[in-house]
Amino acid sequence: MKYKFLNSALVGLFMSASCIGSIANAGLITDTLNDSYIDATTGLEWMDFGINNHHSYNDVVGLLGTTYAGWSLANESQVLTLWHNAFSGVGSVPDVVNATGSTWVSYKNNDSLNTAFTDLFNTMGYGYNNWSLGWFEADAGNLSYTVFYNFSPTDQYTQVYGRDNNSHESYRDNSFTYYSTMLVKSPSVSQFSAPPQISALPETSTLAIFALGIMGLAARRFKK
Repeated sequence: MKYKFLNSALVGLFMSASCIGSIANAGLITDTLNDSYIDATTGLEWMDFGINNHHSYNDVVGLLGTTYAGWSLANESQVLTLWHNAFSGVGSVPDVVNATGSTWVSYKNNDSLNTAFTDLFNTMGYGYNNWSLGWFEADAGNLSYTVFYNFSPTDQYTQVYGRDNNSHESYRDNSFTYYSTMLVKSPSVSQFSAPPQISALPETSTLAIFALGIMGLAARRFKK
């Protein structure tokens, strides 16, 4: 019985430490209660695809102070970081980075048993005629986009497209069901459907102090 208490304390400590690792690596994208999703690596909140798809890119720009107050247009770095955090390592085909071509980054799923792409697409609000597109303005000022293709379990891929390519400028005033504009903001804890923020977990030093306390109580009981 004396040893049982000590063993239980140590097992609890091990599970607490393991929990930090699992939450930190459990998935980069988290659903919220606000038609949005969180990149758990950067902490940025992104509007679901399909929320503003009834507006053109220029319409969304004009609505940032009213309908979409609190949101900002996503920039090039934010989009590339999101796509890397979400899809890097998910598919078995490596990233394709083309600094001057039209296809900037591409991720492909070629494993029919891999459901990660489908899960990510659904969490990010994808779902229009097997593909969806999200506009953003690149650093050079030209209109670029992300795109989902979801034709079958063996034909799923996503790209960041259009760097140094101004052929899409005429699309700024176009609105289609499968066109969205990528909007981003810093998240609010109250918007989480669950509290996945890593920062909310106890720090390592706090856990260490907690562990020493448990071990001290265990030793005291064992001594008695």
